Amino acid sequence: SPEEQERKEREATANTHKESGNAFYKKKEFEKAIECYDKAIEICPENILYVLNKAAVFIEQGRFDDCIAICDEAIGKTLELRTDATVVAKAHARKAAAHHKKGEFDEAIAAYKSALLNHRTADVLAKKNAVEKEKKEAEAAAYFSVEKAQEAKEEGNDHFKNQRHPEAIKCYTEAIKRNPKDPTFYCNRAAAYIKLQELSHALSDVDLALELDPTYVKALVRKGHIYYWRKEYHKALTAYEAGLKVAPDNEELREGLERTHQQIMAAQNSGDVDEDRVRKAMADPEIQSILQDPMMQTILRDFSENPAAAQQHLKDPGVMGKIQKLMAAGVISTKSR
Repeated sequence: SPEEQERKEREATANTHKESGNAFYKKKEFEKAIECYDKAIEICPENILYVLNKAAVFIEQGRFDDCIAICDEAIGKTLELRTDATVVAKAHARKAAAHHKKGEFDEAIAAYKSALLNHRTADVLAKKNAVEKEKKEAEAAAYFSVEKAQEAKEEGNDHFKNQRHPEAIKCYTEAIKRNPKDPTFYCNRAAAYIKLQELSHALSDVDLALELDPTYVKALVRKGHIYYWRKEYHKALTAYEAGLKVAPDNEELREGLERTHQQIMAAQNSGDVDEDRVRKAMADPEIQSILQDPMMQTILRDFSENPAAAQQHLKDPGVMGKIQKLMAAGVISTKSR
């Protein structure tokens, strides 16, 4: 029809201007690019993509508010024009990019979410996640203060000394927010969690402290104690031994190691099975790996079926170490039942 022919001719002319605009854009001749995109928009105002091309130029020029304004105007027309969802998503994403350039993280995240609601792509999702991460890092950096962290720690210490352990945890948490790179705050919070018998939280904090300072003796001591109280004696031994490599003369580490060995022997001699202890041990990947080793399975069978062969196996230091690990974990016992 004549109308259809006229529409195709308009689109072809508009696309010619768009291609010229793209060429100028690549050469960073932005004002000339805008002129071309404006001509394309004038010929085919219903094609939102031409507006988004112009918006991209505004971003390059640092005209972020202008970019946001024309994207909002375009988005406002999309329902009436029945614009494809993929194009609507591009409009929201371009608006998001402008907000991001302005450092307006919340607005950028909201715009990226709108883009994803219209058309979900891995690229836009990655950009949203990156802005969320950047926002979190910026907030943490703005909140950072060595002095205020120390003040919060001192307040926490006061609560701890007066046995106000939940309050101490709040203060140590504030200290961590103010300065997340100081291992003492995590170790102090672990001590408060221990007092409340929240050993899993305490262990997480001790591990965080040791990530920051692997030679932090107080954290190594505390880690050994936590595993001892949890009856994970094989892990307590590992923690105390790691600590003694750093501080060989530390009495707490020495006493903890000796106490753990005594507890393991007492459990072995009693002949009783501590089901909770065994359950925890069986959930340990290291213990699982030992038990799933075909050679170790054969050796363990020999203990009951061929004791002489089992004794030969124990001459191998590697095998002996694994057997001792299983005994310490309470998985096997040398005492017959």
